[in-house]
Amino acid sequence: MRWARVTLIWAALAAAIGVPISAAAASPLLEWRGPVYILAGFAGIVALALVLVQPLLIGGYLPGLPGRIGRRAHLWIGGTLVVAVMIHVVGLWITSPPDMIDALLFASPTPFSPFGVIAMWVIFAVALLAALRRGWDCGRKRGASLICRLRWSSSQGVWSMPC
Repeated sequence: MRWARVTLIWAALAAAIGVPISAAAASPLLEWRGPVYILAGFAGIVALALVLVQPLLIGGYLPGLPGRIGRRAHLWIGGTLVVAVMIHVVGLWITSPPDMIDALLFASPTPFSPFGVIAMWVIFAVALLAALRRGWDCGRKRGASLICRLRWSSSQGVWSMPC
């Protein structure tokens, strides 16, 4: 029973990632697009797939990737996610700057564009917080993170960092 469950989980994840990539690759609309646009589009599809995998990794829901291994994979896939989003945005900027300006200013006529822009900024913010959490050392305590060290002082109404 356990083997069947593990196989089913991985097969479902492979289908959730593979079906959209296959559908995009088989699209007849690719005929009229240049290589930069196609690369940027597939980078966006890969980024969406990685967004699906991230919570599964950190939550330990993928069999065969226990705690420490899952967290390490989460770190590397998070970095890959940021790179995929950057390739997506830069590629679309190269192929159609006016559309990208409209999207970034939330003036795009497409209804899904604001979701992508908000997701991009959230991914960048989370990556920045993760980088600061890993790399910041206040000096008083080795390995102290910015997130753990920031304190809200309700009496003063300000954030402080007791370093």
